[in-house]
This record gives sequence, structure tokens and C-alpha cells, in this order.
Amino acid sequence: MMAKLSNKLGNFDWKMMRGTTLVSLALMMARVLGLLYGLILTRALSQADYGYVEYGLSLGAILAMLTQPFGQHVLARYIGMYVNDKTKLQEYLNTAWVILAALFIGTMALAFPILAISGKLDIGVVVVYLGTTVFYVYYGLARGYLSNERLMIAFLGSNAIQLVATIIVYKVLNVTDPLPALLIYGLSYLPMLWIMSRFMPLQLGFKLIMPRRDVVVDLLRFSAPIWIGHVCFIVFDSLPTLYLERFTGEEAVGAYGLARRLSMVFMFVSQALAAILLPRTAGMTGRAEQGKLLRNSTIAYLATSLIPLIGWIFLYNPVAEFVSGPQYRLDSAIYIMMALATVIMGVQGLYEAVLMGRGRADLAMGSRIIGTVVAIVIGLWLVPAYGMAGAAITIFIGSAITQVLFMLFIATGKADQTNIAGDVEGALENAESVVLR
Repeated sequence: MMAKLSNKLGNFDWKMMRGTTLVSLALMMARVLGLLYGLILTRALSQADYGYVEYGLSLGAILAMLTQPFGQHVLARYIGMYVNDKTKLQEYLNTAWVILAALFIGTMALAFPILAISGKLDIGVVVVYLGTTVFYVYYGLARGYLSNERLMIAFLGSNAIQLVATIIVYKVLNVTDPLPALLIYGLSYLPMLWIMSRFMPLQLGFKLIMPRRDVVVDLLRFSAPIWIGHVCFIVFDSLPTLYLERFTGEEAVGAYGLARRLSMVFMFVSQALAAILLPRTAGMTGRAEQGKLLRNSTIAYLATSLIPLIGWIFLYNPVAEFVSGPQYRLDSAIYIMMALATVIMGVQGLYEAVLMGRGRADLAMGSRIIGTVVAIVIGLWLVPAYGMAGAAITIFIGSAITQVLFMLFIATGKADQTNIAGDVEGALENAESVVLR
């Protein structure tokens, strides 16, 4: 029995587990630093000014809807596939840079006039868009080259710089203008990434050559469902903020924004589990085995969420008032609904990881499209009528419908048609001996 156990332990992919654990821990620690960033702002700014910051962050994320997933996922996939074929890697990377530049410029050309006409164009929003794009391009490079240590350092370093700069500006210098908060958020990525490129460089593969049509088509075909799914997620996540700003005002955005930021504590365990679920699922051939892994992961996540949820129900208002002031107190129905919606979204992350592992990103995309459309429609009715309560109900109903669809697709989805995630994981494992440090 001991020999069998030893053999199983010897065959276990400890390098993969080590990499995913590092990234997961770094992500959780970075989220904690980001939470502190928000709490400092709630004390230093008025509720309306804090609402301005949350609204600006949402706009910046919306602007990066195409550039972020292209850097985060597409770069990682093709680097992992061709890391041992330097000619193809050079060709795909060079083409990816051309597409990324076109996406960046095209977004500015399309969005900036719209923002200017609507009176929402702000240098802070532009800087958030720039910083988000640059960071997730580095994210994709580091993951593609399987350099988990680089990714961990970049995550933590950028958020540490963000927190220190916020403390200096708003606590030491006593600045009361909300614009520096957006500038800090966007610019805090750049020093850390410059340090990484200086002392721990990655191969960028850029040359001034004309991309081949078939390579461009290949990249765009793979990107399409990822773009659509990411756009739906960002729109869905930003919808309450946008509706509240339009129909209620920035004070409501500030109060909602703090509750939303605090509710991210329910996502820590989900994100860590999802990081492991995708590659584990991709390596499994049996649906029953995949289902058991998903079921156990869901039970573990819900169990670890129970105690924080109980604490949230009874302690949210005292904590919000203590850290940010009495103006951030909410009706219990609002913050409880928001917490439940966040827990449901955490479960969605587990189901999405399994669908991606099965190579069915299209099913995940379909779930998010329907959930987002429902949220857009009911939000237009609920938020103008009921304010923050309407926003909380909107996000809860949209999350619940999306999760029901995830469960339905997991249970009834046909066998894999194109096991993209499995192909990617296999390519990454083949590259591991070459580039993993």
C-alpha cells in the first residue's frame, strides 16, 4: 500500500501544482492589497469622489475589453504551443503585436469620441486603460513561458506600489482630489514591469515584417469566443455601477463600490480552485472523473464561504462604518444580496474552468451572453426605480441565471469537439522543461 501511494505521489504533477499555487496565492495577496487601496480611498475622499474613482475603474475595464483578454489568454496559448519552434513563435508573436496595436488604437479611436461627447472622457480613465492593457500583456507572456515566479512578482509588486503611493498621496500629503487615485491605479503597473523587463526579461519576438493572412485568421478565430465571453463578463460586472451613476448619482456608486470591493473576499478561494481545475480537467478523459472533481471543488468552496458569509451578514455595517464612515452603511437586504451574488459568481468560475478544460469555451460564452442580456434588461427597470437595491437584485438574478445555464451545459453538453484547453495544456507541459525557472 505504501509503495502504491509512493508511486502515485511520484507521478503527480508537482510542478504544475507548485505553479498554480504560487499564482493563486499571489492573486489572493494582491487582492488584499487592492482591498486596502479601496479602503484608504473611502476614508480620504467624499462618498461622491470615491464613487467617481469606482466609476472610472469600471470605464477603464470596459475600454480594455479587447486588449486585456488578447494579452492574457491568446498570447499565453500561442507562446505555449510554439515555444520549442522558434520560427513559428517569432511569426505568431510578431502578428500578435500587430493585432494588439490595432486593438489598442482602434479602441481609442472608437471610444474616445463617444466618451468626449458624453462628458466622460477623463485622463484617469485613459491611464487605467493603458495600465490594464500593459499588465495583462505581461500576464500572457509570463504564463505562456510558464514563468510563474515572474507573474507572482509582477502581481504583488504592482499592488504594493499602488498601495504605498496611495498612502503617500492621500495620508501623508492629504490630497483630496480623486483623480490621483485613478492615475496611481494605472501607472502603478509600469515601474514593476520595467524592473521585470530590465532584470528578468522575456522574449518579445517583435519584427517589422508583414503578418501572413493565415496566421492572422488563426489568432482571430481563437480570440473571438474569448473576447465575447470577456466582454459579457465586464459588462455584467460593471452594469450596476454604470446604471447607478446614470440614474442615482456618484454617492450611490461609492456606497455600492465599497460593498462590491469588500465582497471580493468571497472570490479568493474560488480563484485559487479555478486555477487548478482547468489544467486538471484538461488532463482527464472521463466525464465522471471531471464531474467528481467539480463537485468536490464546489462543495469545498461553498463550505469555506459559509463562515465568512455569516460574518458578512452580521458585521458588514459595523465594519463598513468603522473603516469608511457611517455614510457607507446599507440596508441588510442589499449587502446580503450582493454577497450571495458574489458567491454564485465564484461557483461560476469553477464551472467555467471545467468547460474550458473540456474545450467548450463556446458554452461558457453562451451562458454569459444570456445572463448579461437578462441583467441589462431588468437593470433598466430595477435600478431607476429602486436604486442600490435594484442594482443588487439585478446582479443576483443575472448571476443565478448564468449559473443555471453553466450547470445545464455541464450536465448535458456533448462530448468535446475541439479540446482547445487540452491542446494548450499539452503544449505548456512540453515547453516546461525549456522555460520554467
